Amino acid sequence: MNLPLVSVCMPVYNGEKYIQSALSCLLNQTYKNIELIISDNASTDSTEAICRSYENIDSRISYFRNSTNTGMARNFNRVIELAKGDYIMMAANDDLWDLTYIEKCVNKLEQNPNAAFCISQTDFIDGEGNNIGDKHWIDTSNFDYSNRVLTVFSDWLVWGIYRTEALRKTRGLQETIANDFPLRLEILLLGDVVVVDEKLMTFRFWQKEYNYISQYLISEELKDQINNSPMTSILKEYNLGINHSPIDVQKKNDVKNIIYSYVVSSDVHVQTIINENAALLQDKDRQYVHDFIRNIFY
Repeated sequence: MNLPLVSVCMPVYNGEKYIQSALSCLLNQTYKNIELIISDNASTDSTEAICRSYENIDSRISYFRNSTNTGMARNFNRVIELAKGDYIMMAANDDLWDLTYIEKCVNKLEQNPNAAFCISQTDFIDGEGNNIGDKHWIDTSNFDYSNRVLTVFSDWLVWGIYRTEALRKTRGLQETIANDFPLRLEILLLGDVVVVDEKLMTFRFWQKEYNYISQYLISEELKDQINNSPMTSILKEYNLGINHSPIDVQKKNDVKNIIYSYVVSSDVHVQTIINENAALLQDKDRQYVHDFIRNIFY
């Protein structure tokens, strides 16, 4: 039996602290038909030396290095472009995986041809490896389209295994904060998220968010906009992602209505939009605010 090729894609910047543990997990997976592609975003620590030493002893590894830091989003998207597999596993350089992770996720995707993304249930650890919680992701395979789309408001992780065909129909990560949410939405438009109901992944919270933000390399104008109005910015990115999607026009309009209706039904979301756009919306009636939110999508 010919196993589908899985491209394990690892964007990295200054990952010397944890990358050896991550590589060990990935190279010792029970699923053997993998390629491991590392895109180094001009690291200034020993990441390059570590990766090249692994590349020299394992032919499955291909190491690429950017001459300058191109920003986290562009590096994430570049490693996707380099992939040759039927499936793409996006692997953070500081996370850990059970040795059966790829095998069980691929089996889940093979059994669910309408699925675009797979992940396992996940433990969270801090920088020292201490458990700080867990997350049970939502399997949408039994959801209707509307409820599937709405899981974008509760589930956010983009580090998992994608059907390559689906991932390449998205815009990838965009150069904005909380860019995992728009990518997640674009995937949900194309297929289900399926979940292996075992804790096979360990997601590390330490300086990850800081490192990502420091790599965005976005303009000061956009940075101010994002810092001052994150919810508004995310909704605008949702709209751009919907417009980009290959789904038909009617379905695009349906998705916009689903998200709009969800946002305006939430007092918390509505108040957040008002606070972010106080100069325009303060002291305005509720219908005016709803129209403002609708105009984000139309």
